[in-house]
Amino acid sequence: MRDRISDPHLEYTTKFFPFLLISDIFLNFRTTFVNKKGEVILCPKQIALNYLKGWFFLDLVAAMPFDMLLVANRFDLVIGVTKNIFLRKSFN
Repeated sequence: MRDRISDPHLEYTTKFFPFLLISDIFLNFRTTFVNKKGEVILCPKQIALNYLKGWFFLDLVAAMPFDMLLVANRFDLVIGVTKNIFLRKSFN
């Protein structure tokens, strides 16, 4: 099968970019913010809640490697059958 990406630099970029976006998500869970009162919030729980209520979903969607997910969708039947076999063996 012929690979869609012929330039090796482009291949490395497409593999590195999702990693960069996922790293950004982790950093945003630890980055302080300024609340409406003008106070800098340092509490990790408040930072995480603020991020979850704000940009988290958009960042998560942006970080998903859709090309890899589309390839994985082709194997849903195989994965489903494998899970079925595993579950049957686990409960017998």
